[in-house]
Amino acid sequence: MTKKSQAQAFFDALIDNLAIDEEKAYGKGVPFECLPWGTLMIHYAGTSNKAHMKALKDLFEKVDGKKLTDEEAAQNEAELYANTIIVGILDPKGKPITYDDEAKAACAAALVKLPNVFSKVRVAANNEANFRVSRDKENAKNSARSSSSTKNGDRT
Repeated sequence: MTKKSQAQAFFDALIDNLAIDEEKAYGKGVPFECLPWGTLMIHYAGTSNKAHMKALKDLFEKVDGKKLTDEEAAQNEAELYANTIIVGILDPKGKPITYDDEAKAACAAALVKLPNVFSKVRVAANNEANFRVSRDKENAKNSARSSSSTKNGDRT
C-alpha cells in the first residue's frame, strides 16, 4: 500500500470533515425554527445550489442596468429566498404546511416585513456547517464499510 502524500491527506481530511449532506442542502432541507409558530425548512444558499444560482442569474438578467429602489431590491431578494431557499413550513407540532405559490408569496412578504428574521434566515442558509454530513452518519458509513470488509475474517 502506498503512503499518502501530505497534500492528499490534507484534502482527504477536508472532504471527510467538510462534505455537504446533499439531502440537507438540496433535499428536505434543515429546520430554521420560528418558535412558537413553527419551523421553516431551508436549503443551502451556497454556489453549489444550482436552482438558487440559476434563479439568481435570471434575476440579474432581469434587472440588468436597471436602478432598483431599496424596496424593489428587498422584494426581489425575498422572492428569491421564498422560491429557492425556503422549501417548506412545519406547524408547531412538526406537521407540514402546504408550501405552494400562495405560501411562497406570503413568505416573501413576511421576509420583507421582518428584515431581522430574513437576516437570520440568510445567515443560516449560507452557513455550510448547517448542511454538513453529520459525523454519526459518516461514522455509520465507515462502520458499514469496515464490517463488510471483515465478513470473511479478511482485512483489506
